[in-house]
Parts: sequence; structure tokens; C-alpha cells
Amino acid sequence: MAELAAMAPQAGGFYVYARRAFGNGFGFVIGWSDWINNVAALALQSITAAAFLDALWAPATAHPQAVAISILAAFARSHWVGLRICNAPRA
Repeated sequence: MAELAAMAPQAGGFYVYARRAFGNGFGFVIGWSDWINNVAALALQSITAAAFLDALWAPATAHPQAVAISILAAFARSHWVGLRICNAPRA
């Protein structure tokens, strides 16, 4: 991956490499597949965290999907705040 990144220093990850190797159509499919894979992984991680939270706090069993969405929203918010802090103008 480091060699590919050095050869094609562009943003886009696997999409850039697949587009360069196989063309625009295949690059598009790879780009969307990578995005869907990341979304599915985040969903699975939040559902798993909600299941483990169930062992620590019994009321979490009532609505596990709501707890998973709340966990995902909390991490998204903390990431957004972290991006705001890192990109703040320096005095």
C-alpha cells in the first residue's frame, strides 16, 4: 500500500488505485464497496458495544438498537468536535 500511495499521491484510497489499474467503472465499484464496508463495520461495532453494555447495565436491554445508534452518534460527535479543534485557526 505504501508503494501505491507513493506512485499515486491522491486522496481517495482504494478508488484511486483501482481506477488507475482497471479504469473508471471498476474504480467506482471499488470506491462504493469500500465505503459500504466501512459503514457496515461501524454498524457492527456499535451493535456489539451495545450488547456488551447490556452486561454492565441491564436497562440497555430494552432498546439495543437505540443504544447502538446512540453509541454511534456519540462517537461521530466526538470525532466532529476533534476535527473542529484540530482545524481551528491558530492565533
